[in-house]
Amino acid sequence: MKHLLFGLTIVALMVSLVSCASKKRSRKEPEIISSSTNSFPQNPSPADTISFPRPLHVQARQGPLRYRNGSYDWIDTAGGPIDLNHVQVLSGVKTDRDLVVSHSSVAGLRIGGGGMICNSHVEGNAYFGEGGFSHLEAFDTTFYHTVSVNGNVTGERCHFMDDLEARAQFISLTSCDTKSIYIYISSPNDLPVVQLKANTIVDGDIVFDTEKGYVVVDETSSVKGFVHGGIVTTEPFPCVSSY
Repeated sequence: MKHLLFGLTIVALMVSLVSCASKKRSRKEPEIISSSTNSFPQNPSPADTISFPRPLHVQARQGPLRYRNGSYDWIDTAGGPIDLNHVQVLSGVKTDRDLVVSHSSVAGLRIGGGGMICNSHVEGNAYFGEGGFSHLEAFDTTFYHTVSVNGNVTGERCHFMDDLEARAQFISLTSCDTKSIYIYISSPNDLPVVQLKANTIVDGDIVFDTEKGYVVVDETSSVKGFVHGGIVTTEPFPCVSSY
């Protein structure tokens, strides 16, 4: 009898263990939901596709932004200036405020305010002052395509591989080379001045859209093309120091 009771106890224990294991196997596993940091739609509109290729690393925010030692497909911001230092931007930079760039390589620029660019490369077209009259200051920088500025321009030791266009009262180039320079005025009373110093070379023409422009060329600089709508002089222009 004792052996029979012991056998029944063992059987009951085995049945209980099998039942528990079965319930454990049938329990539903928790669902794993993956999250994505990409804020762009999976099916971008045609306009998005035309503007830029699908980005891998994108920064698009509001407010002042600083970037250091990074690489991005493009940067777009509203309501704040952009400061780039040792940064590569593959497709473009856009802001409605000012831009500061140092030791960087950037593609096209659309800047609402002014720009200060040092020791950098600008691979695409560059537009400054789209939000109103502004300025461009550039030092030791190469611009590979057209530079258009709604404002005055100061360049030192820069290479403008394409045309420089400016709605300006004053353009000063020191130890620079450029293709052609086009100067536009905002008022009939404007008297635009282009100053070329320290071995600056203009490979093309200098064109004013008024007959009142002046080109001040020192003894080390030259214009290989023609000056249209302006007067060339080697004497310092009296108004230059006032800009």
